[in-house]
Amino acid sequence: SKDGVLSTSGNFTINVNTLSLGNHTITFQGCDNYTTWSPKVSTWLVVKAYPNATINSVSDTFSNETQNIEFQGSGSDEDGTVEKIEWTSSIDGLLSNYYNFNITTLSPGNHLINLKVKDNDSLWSLSDSFNLTINGKPTAEIIGTVPNVIFEFSENSTLAPPDETTLAFWHFDEEGGTKAFDSSDNQKDADLQNGPVYSEGLFDNSIELDGDDDYLSLPKLKSGVSVFSEVTFETWIYSSNPVSSGEKATIFSGGRDGTLEFGIDDDQNVFFTVISTAMTVTTSTSQIIAEDRWYHLAFVYSDEDNFIKIYINHELEATSTLQSTFVLQYNLGYENRIGAGFGSSVGNAFNGQIDEFKITESILESDEFINGYDIAYFSAIAYDFEDSIINAVWSSSIDGVFSQGYWWQWNSTTSTSLSFGNHTITFRVQDGYGFWSDFSTSFLEIRAHPQSSISSVSSYSFDYGTYLTLGGTAEDKDGTVITFEWESDIDGIISTSLSTGLILLSPGDHNINFKVKDNNGLWSISETVLIQVNDKPHVSIVSVTPNPAYKYDETEQIITFVGIASDNDGFITDHLWTSSIYGVIGRDNITSISANTLSVGNHIIAYKSKDDFGTWSAQDFIQLEIKSHPISDIFNVTPSFQAEDQPV
Repeated sequence: SKDGVLSTSGNFTINVNTLSLGNHTITFQGCDNYTTWSPKVSTWLVVKAYPNATINSVSDTFSNETQNIEFQGSGSDEDGTVEKIEWTSSIDGLLSNYYNFNITTLSPGNHLINLKVKDNDSLWSLSDSFNLTINGKPTAEIIGTVPNVIFEFSENSTLAPPDETTLAFWHFDEEGGTKAFDSSDNQKDADLQNGPVYSEGLFDNSIELDGDDDYLSLPKLKSGVSVFSEVTFETWIYSSNPVSSGEKATIFSGGRDGTLEFGIDDDQNVFFTVISTAMTVTTSTSQIIAEDRWYHLAFVYSDEDNFIKIYINHELEATSTLQSTFVLQYNLGYENRIGAGFGSSVGNAFNGQIDEFKITESILESDEFINGYDIAYFSAIAYDFEDSIINAVWSSSIDGVFSQGYWWQWNSTTSTSLSFGNHTITFRVQDGYGFWSDFSTSFLEIRAHPQSSISSVSSYSFDYGTYLTLGGTAEDKDGTVITFEWESDIDGIISTSLSTGLILLSPGDHNINFKVKDNNGLWSISETVLIQVNDKPHVSIVSVTPNPAYKYDETEQIITFVGIASDNDGFITDHLWTSSIYGVIGRDNITSISANTLSVGNHIIAYKSKDDFGTWSAQDFIQLEIKSHPISDIFNVTPSFQAEDQPV
């Protein structure tokens, strides 16, 4: 009734697309050989149209995750109206029910985008499709910040030394050999087995293990058959490879001080296992250990408080409660090992580096763990859906980009790349398509100790009684200097001013330190100057005999001078006796002179000595009286030869 004759055959097939839309009355009649037509018979046929869907545009065929993608589409229906629109992704499912929309939440991967529509007859169109690739946005996370506050100009980058609770502390700073020496007083040296080597570590050297059969054999740490009751193990580790399926990378195992083991499992998680005669308890972390970066790990056991704990980078990551009756099993057959698991053979070996391994017989808190006083260590991890990270960048809010890679160490006493102040530290990574992750953020506060120096010294060596003056300079980069201190190792505090007044020091060799304190309570590094204050020699006259003395005695009188000289900080090099009338008498502490040599009168005798510093003592005095017998002379006898009874 719409399209006229459809066919002249009794049976036929027709493509519906050639028919008009609508309600058709279909009639059929036949004609015989006499050209007579039969009566018509009728039926009906409804011809409907599927709707059409068209993707008009997609803003990108390739885009990065979280970036905005615009979709535009259209739909039509020849015999009705479009009542439903559906955009779908082969990965994310339904995206939108609008012709045009924006989206930023598409998952990474290769999406087949489909658009289809449904009309008022509930007929769905064929899908129009589009291929869209979404590059996964990499993720970055700072996982270690040890510590967050360090100090410039402190000259202190050392590790805390062992104390009375330290059972053993191996620094692994040797250059070679077959032993790792214990730095505690307990002399628990470790033996290197099967060829571990020393290599550069986080703090000087470390021990490097090959993951095959290298390990360190440790002596028993406690006496007899006693086992750990409270103990903290801690170390820095650097894993070279992921742990294979079904294996472990053991950091420590042993039974001779209590059976326990810790390391990294095949999920790359840190585990801690403790074993009693009745049970085995294992706890593990959810944080994975990535290779090629340093981690500080700590393992704490207490049968008094009934727990085991795992710390990663000074943060508590796992805790497990023990039964109140739990006691570690003693097992003589399990030697104490670093880098290998239980057993007589070597298994579950660790592949990587271990630095600063410490065992403490007490429960330590995170602020007591190993770290350098003024050394900061930061580490991070990253993930990319396409595994195509090409850059890892660290930035400071003050100094900008300062490091690349997944970890860095900053020594405020030796490095110069970061300024003092409160740094917001950010880390991000870039994938192979140039797409950056979001920033992961932490902080680092670098405080400045004040700086001081000795700028002037009036004299470095002088005799006692001479006044000294000292001058200093001081500055503080992040505050003000409020206290000055000059201190002698002999006389104590001698001044609290930037420049001293007149100072009278005691005799001796003084080490004088100058330091200052800022408004944050931080002291500068002391500068020292050596000042030598010479103690003058001391003399006294013991005797001058005879006194008085007589000239022209029947026997010549010899006057003896006796003196005592001493020097508290050196030795005597010269003596001098003088007379107020005669002058120099002698140059020894005991000297003598003939009375006949001296003039008659009252002589003031002075005695002094000189020390090795070249300083003369004060003089001691005594009076010497010189008298004279009468003098008789035979002027002439004439003649000198005469006969008896003749005049002379």
